Amino acid sequence: TSNLGVRVNHRRMIAVEATLVETLDQISGAGFSRLVKELKEKGLMDALAEGEHTVFAPTDDAFIAFSDGPIDYSVEQLSYHIINEKKSTLRLRKGAVHQTLNPEHKISMTFGPLNRNPGVSAIYADDALVLEADFECDDGVIHVIDKLLFPG
Repeated sequence: TSNLGVRVNHRRMIAVEATLVETLDQISGAGFSRLVKELKEKGLMDALAEGEHTVFAPTDDAFIAFSDGPIDYSVEQLSYHIINEKKSTLRLRKGAVHQTLNPEHKISMTFGPLNRNPGVSAIYADDALVLEADFECDDGVIHVIDKLLFPG
């Protein structure tokens, strides 16, 4: 794989050739530092390097909204943000549930109005709004979300 890098323009990621792990490392300084730190500390970057995955990536703002201080986020909670397959929004069907890295938990996808505005549609992973979808990597895809996900 040629590692051409990831460019972030006004918090919008622009796809270029890179693996999922390379991409996450490169976007760390662009509003995803807490996610990448947690993935590294919990050993999940190694899991992401094997096979294809989808990552629902909460922004740093999502982590701050949950807690201003340190978060003791477990591997189980963090693995809930990862699907075991590469799934673009075209493959994330409405009402479907998708197996996460933790075999006991699945993420439910819904499509509906944005902030109860029937004229604007949105995609939700559980109750998290997908802010930016379909950031393709060589071996995965990233969907940026507005809050942390918790297994229910």
